[in-house]
Amino acid sequence: MDRLTSGPDYHALLRAIVQDYAAQPTDAGGEGIEDFAICDDESGNYLWFASGWQGGKRVYGPAVHLRIKGDQVIIEANFAEEDLEDRLIEGGVPREAIVVGWVQPEVPATA
Repeated sequence: MDRLTSGPDYHALLRAIVQDYAAQPTDAGGEGIEDFAICDDESGNYLWFASGWQGGKRVYGPAVHLRIKGDQVIIEANFAEEDLEDRLIEGGVPREAIVVGWVQPEVPATA
């Protein structure tokens, strides 16, 4: 059993984080934007999603996307003002288990 499924319930932590974001009114959202949480314990994907219209333009996409993969929590997207790494660590996720998805991993040089 891997570390994330044998230790504390990280599914509950990630679910709580995105549900908390979706429940809070944001300055960026405005009246025509609906914020909601998408939480899938089976696939390990947790999203704070926004959908609607603002100033005649379509708004649609994830503001935050967290994902559990093996023994890691991957931050796939973070358009929140808060540092999600700190919040995950405060929730009990080891720093070495957190991956920032938009930072390319080191690739060994080939000879």
